[in-house]
Amino acid sequence: MELGCGVGILGVGLGTVFPKLSSGECTILMTDLQEAEARARSNISRLQPEILIPPAQLQVKMLYENLDWEYGREGKFGKEAGSRPWDLVMLSDCTYNVDMLPALVETLSAIHASNLKQMKGEPFTTKVFLATKPRHADEEALFELMDMEGWEILHKQVLLLPVLGADPESVELYLFDKSSY
Repeated sequence: MELGCGVGILGVGLGTVFPKLSSGECTILMTDLQEAEARARSNISRLQPEILIPPAQLQVKMLYENLDWEYGREGKFGKEAGSRPWDLVMLSDCTYNVDMLPALVETLSAIHASNLKQMKGEPFTTKVFLATKPRHADEEALFELMDMEGWEILHKQVLLLPVLGADPESVELYLFDKSSY
């Protein structure tokens, strides 16, 4: 599942390379606010392999559903988001609006709670992959909120991006998880 997919670059990109990396099946649910829906669906449809591959042989199922984090934080999900457990939640460039960080983190925790409910008591770990380009110090609040909600950082990687005539910028990649006990 991808939160804040925008035009769908991350989800569609993953859906495109997944068959080359795995022989298994994958469902990618891209979510965002309603104003992103038309462009995301358009990009999904451009790369949907159903045209070339019979549906019975598809490895990747790409879907879109609207998800406002103000509803998500309350565990209010659409049909697709609430239909199954999601072992990986992805976000790319979604931390710049610090006013929305509490809703984002609570939505992630609500997804984990929904996963546990779907698993009916079986142990389950939800992972969150976050790619972010830090813009200001206020964004650091995300990590405190994640910690308060019980999310642990499993891995962090910083990629420096050269900028002509200026200091390098960076992209930070994080892998979080939260498990049932």
